[in-house]
Amino acid sequence: MNKIKIVTASALLALSCQMAGAQGLASSQRLHQGFHALKEIPNSDSARPKTVKVLKSAARKTLNATSPFYGRTFYGSLINSTDWANASITNVPYGIYSFELNDEIEPKAKITDMVYNFESGAYTGGEFFGIYAMTVMGAMNGARYITIDTDNWKESKQAMYDTSYGSYSLLSASMAYNYIDNTVYSLQYNDALSGLNWCKLNPTYFQMDKLATFRGQYNVLAMATTPDGEMYFINSYGDLYKINKKNGRPSLIAWTGVTPTLYSQSMMYDNRTGLFLWAALTDNGSELYSVDPVTAEATYLTKFNKQEQFSALYSLDNGAKDGAPAKAENLKVSFGKDGGLEGNLSFDVPTTTFDGKALGNSLLNVWLDGENLKGVSAKAGEKVNIPVSLKEGNHYVAVNLKNEQGWSPLASLKQYAGYDIPCAVEKVNFTHKDDKNTITWEAPTAGMNKGFIDKEHLKYTVVRMPDSITVAKDYAATTYTEEVPEVLHNYSYRVYAVNKDKTSAYTESDKIACGSAFSAPYSQGFDGQSAFEDYFTVVDNNKDGKTWKYQDYDHIVRFDLSDENPKADDWLITPAINLKGGKNYKFTINLKTFMKGYPEYFEVLIGTDLKDLSTFKNIKSVDGLELYDSFSDYSITFNAEESRKYYLALRYLGDNEKNSSLLLVKKFSLDEIGNAKAPAAASNMIVKAGDNDAMEATVSFTTPNKDLNGNDISSLGKVNVYRNGDKTPVHTFESPAVNSVLTWTDKKVAKVGMNTYAVKAENEYGKGAALADSAFVGCYVAPYLETFDTKAAAEQYTSYMEGIDLEKNPSYHWGYSDYGKKMSIYCFKAEDGDPASAWLITPLIKLDANSVYTLGYKKNFSVYTKTVSGNVYMGKEATIEAQNISLGAMKANSTYDMEDASNRVVTQDGGKYCFGFNIKATAQYDNIMADIDDISLKYVKSAFSPLAITDFKISADPTGALKSDMSFKAPDVDYHGNRLSDNLTINIYRGNSSIPVYTADDVIPGSEIRWTDSQAIKGQNAYTIIASNKYGKSEILTTSLFVGTDRPSTVENLAIKGSSDNMSAIISWSAPSKGHHGGVVPKDKLTYRILQYDPTEKTLSIVADDVKENTYTIACPTMKKQEMLYYGVVAKNNDGIGDTVVTNCAIGKLYEVPFKESFSNKEVSTSTWVISSEANYLNWGVDAPSGNGYNKATPQDEDGGCAYFYNGSYYEVYSGAGFISPKIAIHGQDNTLSFWVYNYAAQYEKLPYVLVFARVDDGSFAEIGRFKVAEENGEEGWKKYTIDLGAYKDNNFISFGFYAYTGGHLECIYLDNISVEASTSTAISDAVTGGKTIQRVNYYDLSGKNVIAPAKGVFIKTITYADGSKKSVKVMK
Repeated sequence: MNKIKIVTASALLALSCQMAGAQGLASSQRLHQGFHALKEIPNSDSARPKTVKVLKSAARKTLNATSPFYGRTFYGSLINSTDWANASITNVPYGIYSFELNDEIEPKAKITDMVYNFESGAYTGGEFFGIYAMTVMGAMNGARYITIDTDNWKESKQAMYDTSYGSYSLLSASMAYNYIDNTVYSLQYNDALSGLNWCKLNPTYFQMDKLATFRGQYNVLAMATTPDGEMYFINSYGDLYKINKKNGRPSLIAWTGVTPTLYSQSMMYDNRTGLFLWAALTDNGSELYSVDPVTAEATYLTKFNKQEQFSALYSLDNGAKDGAPAKAENLKVSFGKDGGLEGNLSFDVPTTTFDGKALGNSLLNVWLDGENLKGVSAKAGEKVNIPVSLKEGNHYVAVNLKNEQGWSPLASLKQYAGYDIPCAVEKVNFTHKDDKNTITWEAPTAGMNKGFIDKEHLKYTVVRMPDSITVAKDYAATTYTEEVPEVLHNYSYRVYAVNKDKTSAYTESDKIACGSAFSAPYSQGFDGQSAFEDYFTVVDNNKDGKTWKYQDYDHIVRFDLSDENPKADDWLITPAINLKGGKNYKFTINLKTFMKGYPEYFEVLIGTDLKDLSTFKNIKSVDGLELYDSFSDYSITFNAEESRKYYLALRYLGDNEKNSSLLLVKKFSLDEIGNAKAPAAASNMIVKAGDNDAMEATVSFTTPNKDLNGNDISSLGKVNVYRNGDKTPVHTFESPAVNSVLTWTDKKVAKVGMNTYAVKAENEYGKGAALADSAFVGCYVAPYLETFDTKAAAEQYTSYMEGIDLEKNPSYHWGYSDYGKKMSIYCFKAEDGDPASAWLITPLIKLDANSVYTLGYKKNFSVYTKTVSGNVYMGKEATIEAQNISLGAMKANSTYDMEDASNRVVTQDGGKYCFGFNIKATAQYDNIMADIDDISLKYVKSAFSPLAITDFKISADPTGALKSDMSFKAPDVDYHGNRLSDNLTINIYRGNSSIPVYTADDVIPGSEIRWTDSQAIKGQNAYTIIASNKYGKSEILTTSLFVGTDRPSTVENLAIKGSSDNMSAIISWSAPSKGHHGGVVPKDKLTYRILQYDPTEKTLSIVADDVKENTYTIACPTMKKQEMLYYGVVAKNNDGIGDTVVTNCAIGKLYEVPFKESFSNKEVSTSTWVISSEANYLNWGVDAPSGNGYNKATPQDEDGGCAYFYNGSYYEVYSGAGFISPKIAIHGQDNTLSFWVYNYAAQYEKLPYVLVFARVDDGSFAEIGRFKVAEENGEEGWKKYTIDLGAYKDNNFISFGFYAYTGGHLECIYLDNISVEASTSTAISDAVTGGKTIQRVNYYDLSGKNVIAPAKGVFIKTITYADGSKKSVKVMK
């Protein structure tokens, strides 16, 4: 049985070839660039010794297996790979990688992070240290110093330094670890970028100490250390130098013969070969060389095929050359007593060479903290003992030997002398039982520096938190017990270990709530279900099964009324709180009601016995409270009659009949006001802000003449004035009279905005009640930031809503969201009519004249119709009318999360301005939905700065040379749009460097600038271009470009045709017009790989390789029938392999005329039939309709089968699909195509059609017939259609495409009895009679009744032509 093939309408399949080569660099993941030649340094190239060298291996090839480097593993800080081309900038996997040197270098990540983009770094034995530059659009913003534990692959330390510590001096041009003196040395830039400084890393405070000013007038690219402790570097010319560790003075060895490019590079010393290994960047890309330390001779080893760039390089191989001494053994430092400083350094001199032969003459070196204690001839097998006297602290010992063959492996150790800092204690466990708190822990077993700790005499300090009370000191045991504190808290304990005079870091236990009662001040929210259940008591007093419940969202508790529980009597009771008799307290509930029109009812009570509600006394009844905008504080003041434990209760009494709905509670708090005989609050308090935005405020009030119980008082000790909740008063009135007016002006207001002042009087009984008032002081200036952390911040903003009845919809306006800490709005425009317009306006902010600012904000603005829009305005008042300066649109979100947005602000006149965010909905049923947060205003530049670079063009050198050409026009107007009068400076930056690679001074505004980058690297090059004048910088233009030859992209115009007998597949294509990354692809360097694709296994297999022509023929002599074959072509060059494109063609023996396909028994008897469809619901198949389906059809010839097309869309969607036949031989004769289609009454407005296409010799399909298959008079039946094929007789073969179209799932088109026959000139032609085309054929029995499917017998056959005429003949079946 033959099968029907299903393909997409487009027969081309783009596949990623499994053998695809390296990819290019995306602009956000450009090749990391080291700093370029330093500014203001005279060109020292003329002073360089002119040497000429020929590289030992000039051919660029893979590493030879006989190389001493082959198969070995190395590590490095990887900062670029073309594999990262498509990674977003936050997902670039910078980090430490390992790689094996072999035919195909494939780095493997050990640890990665976006901040591991190290400028330079060094492996220090078990750790890697690197420096990461923090830049913003090319501007230096600081640096991170990072240490990674390479044994566990975890970051162990990170320090961030902003520019207050320096700018470029924080960064390293190159660094190396000296494993002889245990020091990281670095050539750091100076801040002016006019030279370098010779520095070393100070491990104590993790910064670089300057040792000397470096005298070299060039950049340094890579640095390494040799086994004698000497240090070498390679500069930007490719010269090898030795550098003096003490004074940083360089001495030239020679030119390596390699000219590097100015990008971050690295090198290391390899003791197995006695050579440096240099990961270099040259005009050929990323390459690996070996360099002789004595002669500077460089030898090419291999190439990194994915442009891998390493800013540090190291190996874990502590080997040596054959014949060099073996490693010294048993190295240790022993002290005369524990914790002592006097001792012996000992080790054993080896008896053999590294390859196991007897050791002859050699030189012994013993390095203690970088000083060589020996430097003498070694005696094989000698046991060496050297007395040492050390200072307390860390010390480093290194031992190696040398003979004529080379250096031994290094033996080294780090030793702490004296008493060490103990490690933190472990397993601190806190238990609470029987009113006792017990803490246990395990003693530390080691020191922080692996030095001595006196385990038998360790002492401990135990500190209780959160009250920070030291409960034990100089404590010797590892278990401590104390009585439970009186005050209820979440307690924990910190345990410190003490080794003589050295104290460890603390280890803290878990927290346990214990104590008998809280004390004032008390504040407690609902941090989780367990906190709610552990601390609070709930009483269902009316026993209706409905009570308070915890809600994790927003961390609140709530009570909801319902139809089943319409009335509440439910208590929410605090834990016990210790109160002092005779003191007044303020109890505050942070709560929220449902919305306007839903009042709530509750009582606040105080009691003494949690199990006996009769002990509770009502201190406040609250009726009809509405606090619905957001969570707000509701406070009650009361007096404690005696000193004891109390409980405070919220008794909810909501009632549906009173329109109550729900009550939400977020927090309880309690504050002591004072003794009942202490003064009452002052009165008539007014805070008046200073005039003209002065940062001052005048406070006036009347002193109290009553105490807290309302009794008269005769005197006051003092009155304190507090600002913004500070505990320390900002002013004190001493001994003021009662009932007197006091005034004081605060001239030291520090905060612009709402400032709250509180006054509190005192007498001999203590502090009295407070009275507060607020005023807005000063005026905001840039930089301005509002994060809406409190509701008070939101109250400085003005909200308007137009076009909405706020009486009916009181929440339809901008408001503060307690949950999100942001401003939010939701509004549904239910009515037609005036637009709904929501405004949110900032407070006034003072702006300078002729200035450019950025108004930034985060927003979540959802728009679902074109009738909702957002815009931003500015004006001089917080009114709608005053918002008359447009700043542009507030764009709708592209995601469902908060997104950053900004608008540019340009001022002409200085003054106070506020900014309005406006959302307008004009159509009925529109929604306004938005959140705004983090509104900021930042000064950017003077408005007289140049505006923008225009007409920018950039292109790579078309020959593949490493050059790029760019041109653009300098800005000609400022931010006001006025013509610029002063000339400009243009700076072009490459990569992430903050140093320009090109500067043009005195540029005429609007003039054209052309520049060629002759130092471009092979790969993606990123550029930043900025124009500036004396006022400031222009808008920043950024771009990226692939330079150099590239691996190919996909071939173009791929096609497959059958040969004249269709027994061979002829494949043709055009060369790629560009590279995979947009680079140059020389056509004369291309070859091609031909592949066959298996669609079942989804695999590609190579048919032919290194094809040079653009056509290829594949013979298929054994194909007995036509099959769909898939072939692909991929282009290759020296840069890699492109992506494979696959297409298909039916190849195999042609069918002869006459050809017939009737789909008998629901099968196809010929092959291959192909379905061409754009969607799964548009399909062809083979079936045997029964006459009771979509129409009355049964197979036309009653052979049990016909083809059908079905549009499965349940919506009215006029669509179709194709059914493509096998190929049929023509043989130079006239032929006729005939087929039958069942006509039926259409169910949709658009009528069903069948379109017939012909394709000869695998060319393009051409339409040869279009037939409406709907019976307008309602009659149904099979109709025959014929098409003359005489026009194609000179071709080799033909195939047909039957494309059917219907309006939806209510219709089905049936196709049957497809045949191709030789045309005849006699009898009645079904195709053409007298030149007339047949439209349809009907059969009638002798009584005149229409017959759908004539069986045996005599019938009248009526032929209807396209012009409307008819002809009838008698036929016998």
